[in-house]
Amino acid sequence: MIRSICAAVREETALGLSLAGISDILVHDPTMDHGEIRNWFRQKISEKVGLVVLSKECSEILSRELFDQRVSGEMFPITVVIPGEEEDKRASDLIKRAIGMDPTRNMDDQTDAQR
Repeated sequence: MIRSICAAVREETALGLSLAGISDILVHDPTMDHGEIRNWFRQKISEKVGLVVLSKECSEILSRELFDQRVSGEMFPITVVIPGEEEDKRASDLIKRAIGMDPTRNMDDQTDAQR
């Protein structure tokens, strides 16, 4: 069974993830109702997604659901929380490397190398 990847992140992160091929993205903004995010997450669990990428803000909203998921012993979905840029550059670099970007080069250098 192929499991899908989905994300609930801020708009600027959603753009990068969509460029990496992730199409199932809930764009979170601070005015969004927390119930909407919780319902989205429960739906993704029922769809048996493989990987859920969350912004720090979304992970805080879903803290109870994430705790329940861990305690249940279920292996899926795997949840990855993207910290804010100011909080953890190393995590950001690891994510970029995982999707095929070289975090040590700027975007212009990478575009030139692909040509």
